Amino acid sequence: MATRELEDSNLPVAMMRTSGVATSLESARPGQALMVASNGAVVGPYSEEVLMATLDAAVRVLCPGALVVLLSGAMFGAVGVMAAMMAAAIGTLVWAQPRYELDRAVDLHAKGDHDGAEWRARRVAVTGFASLMVRGNAWMIAGAAAWLQGDLDKALKWMRRAVADLGTPTKGNWRGVAALARLNEIQLSAIRGDLAGAKSRLGELERDGIPSGDLVQIELVQARLVLAFEAGSASTLCADDLSEWLRAVLATNRFGSTLVLLAWAHLARGDSELVPMMLDVAADRLDECRIEQSHPKLARWLTSLRRR
Repeated sequence: MATRELEDSNLPVAMMRTSGVATSLESARPGQALMVASNGAVVGPYSEEVLMATLDAAVRVLCPGALVVLLSGAMFGAVGVMAAMMAAAIGTLVWAQPRYELDRAVDLHAKGDHDGAEWRARRVAVTGFASLMVRGNAWMIAGAAAWLQGDLDKALKWMRRAVADLGTPTKGNWRGVAALARLNEIQLSAIRGDLAGAKSRLGELERDGIPSGDLVQIELVQARLVLAFEAGSASTLCADDLSEWLRAVLATNRFGSTLVLLAWAHLARGDSELVPMMLDVAADRLDECRIEQSHPKLARWLTSLRRR
């Protein structure tokens, strides 16, 4: 899933090219990037939080440069002003370039060019000019792209680097995307067979506090369903939760693999009434999930179910 975090050091220069950005989680279509607020909710490109973050980024970048120009003019005259202006321009370019490259990686990932997205995101992640937040976002995009290409080992490696760079903030503007990175790591660990490690990491995240935003909450649902599926038991899932989760997913246009997992959970609990509907809806959403590559065991289960 392609995301952009609303944080001043992580606003891509091309963020205002908004045609490929969803305005909400419910309206998001396949191929659109999602902008993630500090609470883990999807917000539109013209929301108040985005505009304030953009303004804050501009102030942080431009004001120090303006101050240097003024001081240089006072101390060294016109020559000092010209030198300071050149230095400020170079500094702004150095600040902006990783964010532009990250923006391109997000766009490529959202459009399905996962190989190109991984390459570009990794290039951003290893640059010495990128902040920890930009690097963390880049590693997360690289991990997600590798995941959808079926390279689960590499995907988990990149996702763990994202978690390391983003940290485990309990507050702050990047809290939402940090939680998403941890939830992705949990799912990948479980899919690769490390159930104990995945459960332990989920417990750590729950103790730290999980943001309440819609995207983080749906990814939390996905993580819990993946853990149950990989364990082969739906005994930890209650009917009320499953009904609530189903309503939340059906309110969106995405999350086909989550619908398949919900179908498995309902069948595992002996409730097959809504399963055909879930699978019919999921069929229109599975292309972007690529579950044959991203979750082979789930793909095999779905194929077996369809053959019955």
